[in-house]
Amino acid sequence: FETVKNAALIHKQGGGTGYNFSWLRPRGSYVKKSQGIASGPLSFMEQFNTQTEIINQGNRRGANMGILNVDHPDILDFIYSKTLEKKLENFNISVGITDEFMNKVKENGFYPLKIGKKDYSKEVLTKRKLEIFIENIEKSKAEAEVGKKAVPHSLFIKENKVYDRRTNNEIGRVNKGIVELNASKIFDLIANSAWKSGDPGLIFLDKIAKNNPIPFERLEATNPCGEQPLHPYDACNLGSINLEKFVKDKKVNYENLEENIKYIVRFLD
Repeated sequence: FETVKNAALIHKQGGGTGYNFSWLRPRGSYVKKSQGIASGPLSFMEQFNTQTEIINQGNRRGANMGILNVDHPDILDFIYSKTLEKKLENFNISVGITDEFMNKVKENGFYPLKIGKKDYSKEVLTKRKLEIFIENIEKSKAEAEVGKKAVPHSLFIKENKVYDRRTNNEIGRVNKGIVELNASKIFDLIANSAWKSGDPGLIFLDKIAKNNPIPFERLEATNPCGEQPLHPYDACNLGSINLEKFVKDKKVNYENLEENIKYIVRFLD
């Protein structure tokens, strides 16, 4: 909630913010400190969305980028959030993908879902853990409104096959006790949702990590429109050039334009 406060201050000044929510606990998992059940990253995104809406009502325009990595157990909820659920109106959203995932798409292969930890390590999602998540949600312990039952988990298992709750389509499998999704089918879901609503986009995590100028700082989110991957609390300074000033007799003075671009980039840096 400290982050929500900081975001409100940035939005108040007309700025925008970007986040990667992949390290939040999956919906239905246990929270050891509070002995409660996690409501998942989408519920936290709703908090940020509401804050942005309040700022927008004050004649300021806030904007957000929300990212969830493709191996997060709540990835289906994220993909569907702006098409079926019509949520997160104040967010652009993108799925964080890896080279390994894209190779699995080409091979029509499977990849494991994983649970992120505080130290940025990950553990694979087992069938038993997913069953516990589903049980906790069914007992109205995860993101349930008062007096109502919680929305069921996005996945369910039947005879070691994994299904999409919303469509009842088979989208994965249980392989040696580990929950795996079919990469091609997930990629198709992303593409279809993007065609319908413009979201989600994709962020290529391995690509930005390879070009990270400060390797000891994690680089896994961007500014709201996705032009620039940024480290935590980095600023994205945007500038513009009036091209009309570089046109004479219906021709562009490229030498003058090139010289000015160098000065402008230096100024923004």
